[in-house]
Amino acid sequence: MTVYVTNEQSRFNYLPAQQFGELEFVTSRVYSFNNQSVNVDVLEGVTKMAKDFNPNTDFLLPSGSAISTGLCFAALALKGHSRIPVLVWSSNDACYVAGVVNF
Repeated sequence: MTVYVTNEQSRFNYLPAQQFGELEFVTSRVYSFNNQSVNVDVLEGVTKMAKDFNPNTDFLLPSGSAISTGLCFAALALKGHSRIPVLVWSSNDACYVAGVVNF
């Protein structure tokens, strides 16, 4: 079981998500309209995540850059995943809550 964090943010504490699986950060960089080398790194991380993601055991944890998150969802959809388990932070409960995004 793996929790794929779409974009690592140093100010967030992801440790509570470990109850759902091992944390793996898709990227710590932000997609850039001016720096193609950054984008290569981001896209490599997204491609690896999409290759390894198992919707029966893994979760996607949207975090940080909206573009990185969108790329992750798009890559999983292109891989044929119509059901993507996600984790979202609940401020009311102070914990991550599991849900599913269906395409």
